[in-house]
Amino acid sequence: MLEVRRRAYMKAMGVVQFTPVDAIDGAAVSTVLLPEQVYPELVDVSSAEDTLPQETVQPVPTENHEPENRAVKTESEVIQPRLNQSGPKTLTPTVAPKASFSEAALQHDGPPPTPDIKITPLDEIAPTVAVQKVQDEALRFALTMVEIPGKLLVLADLTDADAMGCSAMEYHLLQAVLKSISLEAEPSQHLFRWPLVNNKRMAQGKVEAAEGLQGFLMSKLELLQVPNLLLIGKFSSGFMPEQDAQAVMDFAGYKAHCFRIPSLQNMLNDWQYKPQAWAALASVKHRLGSH
Repeated sequence: MLEVRRRAYMKAMGVVQFTPVDAIDGAAVSTVLLPEQVYPELVDVSSAEDTLPQETVQPVPTENHEPENRAVKTESEVIQPRLNQSGPKTLTPTVAPKASFSEAALQHDGPPPTPDIKITPLDEIAPTVAVQKVQDEALRFALTMVEIPGKLLVLADLTDADAMGCSAMEYHLLQAVLKSISLEAEPSQHLFRWPLVNNKRMAQGKVEAAEGLQGFLMSKLELLQVPNLLLIGKFSSGFMPEQDAQAVMDFAGYKAHCFRIPSLQNMLNDWQYKPQAWAALASVKHRLGSH
């Protein structure tokens, strides 16, 4: 760091600086800095042949005969103490080495101004650890359940992800679906909602939703001991192969036969989905009748 800049920093921090005029007993000899080491910005390389006239520093009187009006030496005067073994302590002046300066340097009365250093606030600093970009768009949905122990577990998509249960139209259509396979049951009071945790930094897309639902069904199927799953809608059947209307899925060693039909909302909005659903429901009814 440049000497002038170091002094500016020390002054800004409130550190008191001083330059001794007389030699201090036991102190190390100060390093002699050339002018270009103090103010290198002011050195003009093109005028290297131009040198300053040699200056002579008057010797400082001894400690016993110090004049009353002694002036404090400037920083440009370099004093190197030497110990005279045959006589009292004296200070031998050292002539400053020759240096080349431009006209701007000679006319400059003081050190160059300290550069304006921009301090960046912490809020503007980019985080070093980048948050992993979520590839899949975050999903929100709710599923209602119908639990028939030993026979069937039904999962159905609800139109509103914030709904507390089936709407009146969804309820009547769900009852008609159960009646078509010779079953009667009421939806459970508990819903499966996704996402499980409201955290935008976590990946909560289609893949994560399917894995979360599959983990939920692992304990549910084992508790109810049901070998069949009726999945109504794309969210409830997200863990199944997309091209299959039915498949045998493994839930941590517990196997269940899964059937997929269109969502309640799709069947309510378009009657053409009902024949597609009936074809799958006929397979469910046949399987329930054979057990």
